[in-house]
Amino acid sequence: MKHFLIPTLAIAALLTVGACKSSQNTASPSRPASATTTNSRIIDNLVGDWTIVDINGTPVSAASDGEVPYLGFSRNASDPSLLDFYAYNGCNFINGAIAIDKGAMKRVGENTSTMRMCADAPYEMAIATALETMKTFRIERVNDSSFLYIVNGAGQTVMTLRKHNLEFLDAAWRVTRLNGKEVPAKSNILFVVDLQEKTIHGNAGCNVLNGAIAVDMDRENGLQFTNLATTRMSCPDMALEQEFLQALGQVRSAVSVNGGKNCRLRNADNATIIELRKMSKDELRELD
Repeated sequence: MKHFLIPTLAIAALLTVGACKSSQNTASPSRPASATTTNSRIIDNLVGDWTIVDINGTPVSAASDGEVPYLGFSRNASDPSLLDFYAYNGCNFINGAIAIDKGAMKRVGENTSTMRMCADAPYEMAIATALETMKTFRIERVNDSSFLYIVNGAGQTVMTLRKHNLEFLDAAWRVTRLNGKEVPAKSNILFVVDLQEKTIHGNAGCNVLNGAIAVDMDRENGLQFTNLATTRMSCPDMALEQEFLQALGQVRSAVSVNGGKNCRLRNADNATIIELRKMSKDELRELD
């Protein structure tokens, strides 16, 4: 019986991305990077969601609603030199735009904010002030996390933020071990992770699998697979599929292994419950 496999569009997208990266890697390194290229790379590093871990030297904890204050950046749709930002200060949501020039950041226009009144919002004013006074920044990579330090005009670090580096997950994966047991290749348990869309698509062994990805900023390389749904075909070995789906719902973090060629998915106790191998282009073409 033929299994349902990864959707064709997902395979095509991965092959296209791989081809683009290969083309970029073969370009001559002798030409110096232009200021535009440098800014584009910096913007790429800034894009995403950052947890605020420190304000003016004071550690930041979750707000009364359980949400940790954060600052996120996305590319401006009309001007590639700008970044739109969105922030949560423990009470209100703030939106604005900044211009990036190498290590400098400058607010563009006025910020907008919701106007909720919160009884317990200890970081609200400090975060708002930091966003108003930010002048420069630097990014530091530590293990699988990036740290962003925002500095004001007086040279003081007013905000420290952390972002997970889960880019290695953006690929097609084959499950090789489940709860410590080897998974036969013929089981065809495989899936594609799309971090930008925060989705997972694939084959649970018999049925087509779809779901969402939620990044947990409070845990090192934290993430969860949520809203998991499958088709309802019946196959001879449904026990393995059910074990896989149950384990996938228990995942709380991911660890890159062997230079990103393999991955370990861990549960809340940091025990490895699913082991993955990145699929090659040839394997993907065979599925197409």
